[in-house]
Amino acid sequence: MKCSGQSNDASQSKIQANQTVPSGAAAYLIPDTPSQRTKSEAREDYNNSLHTILQDQEYSKAFKAKIESFVKAVIEDLLKYVQARDDQLNKLREKIQSTSALNEFEEQDFSVARNTSKGIPVSINGFVSVEHVKNTVNEAIAKIYETRVQAFKSYVKPYTKRIQQLKMPENYQPPKFQQFNGHADPRQHIAHFVETCNNAGTDGDLLVKQFVLSLKVAAFDWYIDLEVNSIDSWDDL
Repeated sequence: MKCSGQSNDASQSKIQANQTVPSGAAAYLIPDTPSQRTKSEAREDYNNSLHTILQDQEYSKAFKAKIESFVKAVIEDLLKYVQARDDQLNKLREKIQSTSALNEFEEQDFSVARNTSKGIPVSINGFVSVEHVKNTVNEAIAKIYETRVQAFKSYVKPYTKRIQQLKMPENYQPPKFQQFNGHADPRQHIAHFVETCNNAGTDGDLLVKQFVLSLKVAAFDWYIDLEVNSIDSWDDL
């Protein structure tokens, strides 16, 4: 009986040994999912980073194109303004050459706004401020225009010698006038001009000598076409 029991135990041990899972099947029971998940996440992060870089490049191209378009438009507008002023100077030159009263000149103070240029600042992200680009272009055009104006700064006075001999008050500082182009309301411009002159300490016929400083474009053309000695008082205007 003992031998029979020992034989049965040995048989059961062999069966259990034969039922051991082969080593090749371990891959199916213990899948390497953590490693696979890490690779997938890394691939997704790479794709997201690449997409972000491409988006930044497209934005930079669009921003650069917008800046170039803006600067081009500003330059075109300012060049048109310079051309208009050149035409006015040419008219003045022709009028001076055609009139016999060449001694009836008065130097005209053309003030060109100029701010010291400190270069175009660039932000941390490498973008240039649109406002600074505009200011820099304005400064460049103003310098070009001022150079041209210096070659011809005189105009024929339409007012009389009496007006010319009027003295401005001591320590007089020319105010900054609003510019009238001939298309806005002239009465409103006159009212503002008189008020500005009064605040600067001038009135009466002295306004005649300053009036040209408040004109531009069509209004300036009208003024320079007036006959010499045709204005002897502020009321004549």
